[in-house]
Amino acid sequence: MNRSSYLFALFIIGSGLFGVCSGQQFFEVSLLEGTAKIQRSQKRTWEDLALGKKIYDNDIVETFFQTRIILSFGERNVIILGSNSKLLLNIVKSEEGGEEILDVSVTLFSGGVFAKAVSKSFISIYTANAVATTGKGAVSAIVEEKTGETGFQVIGGDVQARNIAQQEALNLNSGQTTMVFPGKEPTAPLYITYRHVAVLKHFFGSEYIDSELASAGIQPTDDRGSTNRRNFADGFMAGKPGQGRVEGGFQKRVFTLNRIYESILEEQQKNKKQYTPIKKTGYLFDNNAAVKFTSSFAMSNAALYPAFTIVPSYSLSFMDIGLRFSVASNYEGLGVHQFSETAGFMDLIHHFDLGFPVSGDKGFFKLSIGSFENLTLGSGLVVNRLTNKNDYSLYHPLGFTGTVTLEDISANIFVSDFVRFGILGAHVSWKPIIYHLGAGYYFDLNQYDGAGFDKGARFVYPDSIPPADSLPQSSAHVYEVDIGMDLISNFDMNLQLNCEYAQKIAGGAIDGYVTRIPSCKLVVNGIETGAGFIVEAGRLLWGQFHSFYPSNRCRIITEEDSLFLQTQNRSLQSEKASRGFDVFFRMNPIPGMAVDARYKQTIGKTGATIADKSDTLSNIADFTFYLGVSVNQHLLKPIQYGKIFVSQEKGGLYYPGSAPFASWGFSAGLDVQTVPLFFNLALHGGLRFYYLDVSPVSADGSPLLNNRIDIGDNTVEFNLGVARGVL
Repeated sequence: MNRSSYLFALFIIGSGLFGVCSGQQFFEVSLLEGTAKIQRSQKRTWEDLALGKKIYDNDIVETFFQTRIILSFGERNVIILGSNSKLLLNIVKSEEGGEEILDVSVTLFSGGVFAKAVSKSFISIYTANAVATTGKGAVSAIVEEKTGETGFQVIGGDVQARNIAQQEALNLNSGQTTMVFPGKEPTAPLYITYRHVAVLKHFFGSEYIDSELASAGIQPTDDRGSTNRRNFADGFMAGKPGQGRVEGGFQKRVFTLNRIYESILEEQQKNKKQYTPIKKTGYLFDNNAAVKFTSSFAMSNAALYPAFTIVPSYSLSFMDIGLRFSVASNYEGLGVHQFSETAGFMDLIHHFDLGFPVSGDKGFFKLSIGSFENLTLGSGLVVNRLTNKNDYSLYHPLGFTGTVTLEDISANIFVSDFVRFGILGAHVSWKPIIYHLGAGYYFDLNQYDGAGFDKGARFVYPDSIPPADSLPQSSAHVYEVDIGMDLISNFDMNLQLNCEYAQKIAGGAIDGYVTRIPSCKLVVNGIETGAGFIVEAGRLLWGQFHSFYPSNRCRIITEEDSLFLQTQNRSLQSEKASRGFDVFFRMNPIPGMAVDARYKQTIGKTGATIADKSDTLSNIADFTFYLGVSVNQHLLKPIQYGKIFVSQEKGGLYYPGSAPFASWGFSAGLDVQTVPLFFNLALHGGLRFYYLDVSPVSADGSPLLNNRIDIGDNTVEFNLGVARGVL
């Protein structure tokens, strides 16, 4: 071959390649936020995707957390790839009715994709179980990777959706959505809800989805809808076999967050900066069994009260159980518990925890038996940081807490003490979308039930305490309701507005009430803050059941050389009326640290307590505050849990006129627990300072409880111990 023939051949080959390449269709990356990779059809390796790159037929794209990609093709047609998604893209040019169009297929393996056909295009979205097609419309698809369950949402035009194994398609109009389950026809078309919109914004961007909804004239509904049109569709289609999944007479939820979106939303929560409380856990070791030894020393009224405890425990994946064996000192000296007493025998049970999923993976059940602390139900209007341990007693009450969650419904119940079955309550909340509703009922059957320390008395002689069974029953029944809504709800900001009301009933009549109206909670970039306006009236307090309630529910009052009992609520004037406010703040300033702060202040006139003898209402202030800073091994590697705190409950009321840092509701301390350091041993220790009415004992052994803070009333308790995993 001569030189001219060789050049001519190269020209022909080059021209052919140019013609093939110029006719090849592609998607162009017009927007890229985050990180994505692409696998070319002719390669097995992955490469980074960049803005302006072209994606050709049979290329595979994978996106990662907080990634969004807009692909442009043809005239104003777009495909948006959501975060944590993987899909195969196909694009070819075909002819239909004498007109050339772009035939696009998207095979979605996991995650979400949004496709909009505007001009001369036909789009099909395939998943393992379903397919949706449109020639002029906008549709999004979300798929659950493991099961292939698919949700389609139409945000413009008309779309046909069907199970991939069936031929008959379901027509969807703008604003409608359907689900396709394995082996099932698409569910009855329902209207897009706020929950759909929230997830779509997560995948495809808030501004874009808002713009598309506005241009299509779509107004989201709640989960069940409020229009007659949708209610009619629900009722009509639910009666047709194969057109909807009906369980127990209710249409199955369209967007099943626990199935289709759970993995993606969990991934978002892991990576998103948010407030996460740091809690103490008993699970320190890889071993199923562990033994914990603790030595404790309490100094009160110039005396030392030691206690030594061994707690063996055994854990399984769904259960944890532990026993307690103690030798402790009280006013009589060092000795073992009186197991002949029911409370002493029950003290042998340290804890029993049980937890497992319910209704498949839609909810969770948890049960805990033993002592508990810092229990808050609802917003804390009635039950706020309740602890069932009475500081006057050696015995740890055997209480009970239970939690059940099922999709949007959660229920909590507690019993303070199985032996003294008197303090208990329950709270149920329901949050379908942007609204929430809660209700609770709590009661103390008899606040006179002992003085709280006649069983296992530790610091004072119980002989002269008036017996509770000689007094009329004094019960406290309280119910609460709360309602609220999210004014702003997206993944960067949440603003809630709430109204809360609680009322105390005694003798069949209203005996007091508390309102927190209005109150608000703002969450921005992981920082939680809020405030509320509080009104109290009668014999009810904000945070009725609080951290010092077991020792303050009934106090021994000394007056003119005689003793009598006074309950927390009966010590209040029935004419009490006050106004106040509370504020709270929670955040994780750095990884491994949590800050929790709250303050409540009463302002205005209040007839606070019976001890106030003035004829006119006095200006006694009631203040409550809490500040806690917690850390874990993410900040300090040897520390599995560490906390320092200062707390005040009902200052100014107990005792009347008490000052900050000097009342029966004040407590401060620290708690530290290490990870296993050596020989599979972990150390733990703590310190706590608080006040009890433990005045010096008189010559005849009677307690001189005088209802005021004395020098000897401060109590310091510290402990040090070791734990080891075995078996």
